[in-house]
Amino acid sequence: MFKLLCVENLAQFLAEVPPDLVRLSLTYQVQGAGPAPVRRYTLRLQGWNAAEELVQLTEDARINLSPDGRSPWDTRDRSLQAAVAPWRDLVQAYLAAHGYTVQCGFYAVPDYLKIMDGQFECVTWARDGDQWTVQPTPSQPEESCTT
Repeated sequence: MFKLLCVENLAQFLAEVPPDLVRLSLTYQVQGAGPAPVRRYTLRLQGWNAAEELVQLTEDARINLSPDGRSPWDTRDRSLQAAVAPWRDLVQAYLAAHGYTVQCGFYAVPDYLKIMDGQFECVTWARDGDQWTVQPTPSQPEESCTT
């Protein structure tokens, strides 16, 4: 039987998955059509724990698209789109600094499994007016799951 463990944040992922090979992917999907389509970017981190469960952390970023669905709608959305690749790169660097070997791609999971979104707390999304950027979160003590 396939076992998928969705975690809420990166601290929980690090506690579950020992430093080894992990998969990190940034994918997108266009949702909706007509006057308000949205591009949903998903950053997905996967690795195996000692119980042979696939541990997964995902977080989404959404941008509004022009009515034709081809380009970001406005300045805010253009800045969000420009920040998604650096978002992935910051998470990858954080993982590498913690001893993980990071490779691209992801393990496909059955459609019937519900994926829970979490947060990569090693990255902070910063807003200045209509502009969004990502930056490393200042170091703070790692928290573990207490529930």
